[in-house]
Amino acid sequence: MIIQAVNLLEDLDKELNNYAMWLWEWYSWHFPELERIVSENITYAKVVHRIGRKNKLQSAEFSIEDLIPEDVEADVRKAAEISMGSDILDEDEENIRALAQQVIDIAEYRGTLAEYL
Repeated sequence: MIIQAVNLLEDLDKELNNYAMWLWEWYSWHFPELERIVSENITYAKVVHRIGRKNKLQSAEFSIEDLIPEDVEADVRKAAEISMGSDILDEDEENIRALAQQVIDIAEYRGTLAEYL
């Protein structure tokens, strides 16, 4: 069982990195500036999942400060205002957010599996 769990952990690391890479690449078409501000894969996935379309950041009621420090959130908001990224459709947003959720889920399962070992 330990050998199987170690092998699965290695595979999860590879898949997590692949999924995260695709998320960075896909979301960067919409909000390329975010990748220079949030550099850690799981945090990036959580932020992307919460934000979806960058125009949500214009609302004062919308917050991501539970995911990133307040000063970083301010940087994200400023970057969203001047972003050179393209608009996305509802279907694009749904798929990007679904991919972000997959990254989050795989990371959580990886942590659970590591604890098991």
